[in-house]
Amino acid sequence: MKGGVGEVKPKSEPFWFAVASPGLHLAVKEEICALLSGRALEVTPAGVEFPASAAEVRALLPWLRVTTRVWRRLAQTKARAFGELERKWCTLPWVDFIPVGSRLRVDVTIHHCKLYHSGAIKERVAAAVASSVELAKDDPNAAEVRLLVRGEHDVFQVSVDASGERLNVRGYRQEVGKAPLRESLAAGLLSLCGWRADEALVDPMCGSGTIPIEAALRAWKIPSTARDYAMDGWPCGRGATPMEVVGIAARPPLLIVGADRDSSMVQKAERNAGRAQVDSTLRFEATPFESLVPPAASGLVLFNPPYGHRIGNAQGMARQFDAIGRTLSKAWRGWRAGILLPKGAEVRGPGLKVVAKHSLSNGGLSVELVVLEIGTS
Repeated sequence: MKGGVGEVKPKSEPFWFAVASPGLHLAVKEEICALLSGRALEVTPAGVEFPASAAEVRALLPWLRVTTRVWRRLAQTKARAFGELERKWCTLPWVDFIPVGSRLRVDVTIHHCKLYHSGAIKERVAAAVASSVELAKDDPNAAEVRLLVRGEHDVFQVSVDASGERLNVRGYRQEVGKAPLRESLAAGLLSLCGWRADEALVDPMCGSGTIPIEAALRAWKIPSTARDYAMDGWPCGRGATPMEVVGIAARPPLLIVGADRDSSMVQKAERNAGRAQVDSTLRFEATPFESLVPPAASGLVLFNPPYGHRIGNAQGMARQFDAIGRTLSKAWRGWRAGILLPKGAEVRGPGLKVVAKHSLSNGGLSVELVVLEIGTS
């Protein structure tokens, strides 16, 4: 938390927090910097805090590819008694952010505070809001406003959800396999690998096509989401229309290939790409990795191979990773590779050089993105 922990005083310039999935905070920083230049950012493992107007944030929401949620910081205060906390929270401008007739969802995290009872904290927030806004009573159909209270060393920070539904929910991925890769994680992998639109990209185990589709959306500068956001319902007024991104007069040609040995998954990937309106630029093949022919002399091969329950045991995973290493060494010389692996797993082979590792989380599992250079000799 930042300083200024006396009386509750909302900051003169609004601050926001872009939430990052574990290990993706630098990718979130990169996309915030690209969309809002010249801002002083505070980067933490949980995400990125940044100053901006409400109009600016509303404009950037459709373009966030790695960020999973955006919070509007309301205020923070220091308190060691519940009465003191509620009294200060009553001074916050709830009427600007919570419509009449709404119901509240309050999430609380507490660390090293005298006021440690999360249930009591929720009651005090609800009472403070109700002092200025008439809330719904036992109406499950009422619009929900989500608040976040984070207490640390007797300092309590209050935030309101600006984005609503998780930003990784794009809408195109209506058909998936057994272990789908979250869209925001796929976008994060592309960012961490430094993929560029003028570079060939191959996902040889594409499943429902998330990595190729996210690459095409990024390269063609198509908004990640196009829907209403939580801040659209704030009484203080709507923000701006989605921001314009320069340089999309003509969509550049792309060399992006998705492949999978399961032809039914390839068909799902093709239909998902159609829903994302990028099917015209993607090529999908029902081909196993060991038979796939590189479409160019160099590029990035990026994939999420089966592991965990999809393989069943450590010996099966080891055999698969050995086979991946042999295929990369034999057929993909001159390329780079990004492989999402269980923590501690390795892909080895002649000419394979590890140039980076990024600790991430995939479906609750601790994983690593291992980035390799594949030698030409």
